[in-house]
Amino acid sequence: MILASLAAICLTQQKIDGMKITLPEVVGQPSRLSILVRNDRLDPVKLSPRKFGDPGEPWSFEYVVATYVASQTVADQSDVRHRVFSQERKAKNDPSVDVARLLARLYDFNVRQIGLDHSPQVGGGVVDVYLCFGGEAGGEQRFDVDYQRKNPVSGRPGERVNTIYIYDLASFTDPTEKLREVAHEYGHATLPPVGGFQRPEDWANGYLGERVYLRWIRDQMAAGKYLIADAMGASFEGIDGYVKEKVDPLVTAAITDGPKGKWWGPGNMNGFMGLALAAEKYLGGRAMSRGLVLTDATDAKGFAQAIADAIQEQPSWRVTAPEDEKQKVIWLPTGEIATEGAAIVEKMGIWRKLRIEASSYVIRTIRPPGGKQFNRK
Repeated sequence: MILASLAAICLTQQKIDGMKITLPEVVGQPSRLSILVRNDRLDPVKLSPRKFGDPGEPWSFEYVVATYVASQTVADQSDVRHRVFSQERKAKNDPSVDVARLLARLYDFNVRQIGLDHSPQVGGGVVDVYLCFGGEAGGEQRFDVDYQRKNPVSGRPGERVNTIYIYDLASFTDPTEKLREVAHEYGHATLPPVGGFQRPEDWANGYLGERVYLRWIRDQMAAGKYLIADAMGASFEGIDGYVKEKVDPLVTAAITDGPKGKWWGPGNMNGFMGLALAAEKYLGGRAMSRGLVLTDATDAKGFAQAIADAIQEQPSWRVTAPEDEKQKVIWLPTGEIATEGAAIVEKMGIWRKLRIEASSYVIRTIRPPGGKQFNRK
């Protein structure tokens, strides 16, 4: 049923010249991700929603690669989740195929690990990516209006879309840097925004995205579940080096400082990210993402409380930690909890200092008097 959804990809062209790639899943899970590579030129060409130059004109893109995920509601149907438009098609090592494969993996992480899907209210749940010859090297995420797509309500041209632009693609010669750039913009496109910062950006979801995504990819590669092809050619050594430099120190500071830490304010994005990354690692991805949702998008000051609120929405859950984490002592904002496999050694407000005693531990929330579970909207 993939071809049944192909009209959204092919625009007006009927002939199909390309191939379908089914991505291998991790052991024990059915394959649900696929890529459709179009080798023939789009007719008409795809015009970027963004206009460039003075006077502003759209750039044109002749080729497309799309990613699909098996529908959770309709049997034997796959739904498009990304369209990667490019201005050339290479017979081997085409960068648009590499980008599409990475995006499929990041989408899968969002859905399976942190419980986030693309918003169906923007572009029908599709993220469009434009790989550009021109522009200053780097990337950009934008919410825009695409006049080659019809508004689903009015039926007239002009649909609100979620877009990513990667500029001067040829300048990215370091695979790890290329991976980081795409992951950064996908963080902006899909993770809940939290602001109130000034350095290095106003919004933290891009830098948080690259850190949580690259750590996940590194861990999956270490476990033999992901290949170099899933990481745009970046090696395990390159990604591991990034994680040790850009991720691990932030987590260490967060779990050490605990209630004394600073995770909000113009110059404290690293503190905020450290707390988010610690929550994902030691409390689970859904605790992190729900905490982001519950935080005021313009002010990260309440993020620790939001994580504790997210924890209190769940009755219990299990967390798996690496073997070398045993006996580590960590501060986390959880509210009132009981634990198995981890000991509570100190309390301070919503914060609990835990000593990890097993590689798999259980956290249970303690219901307040009357048996009502906290549930913040």
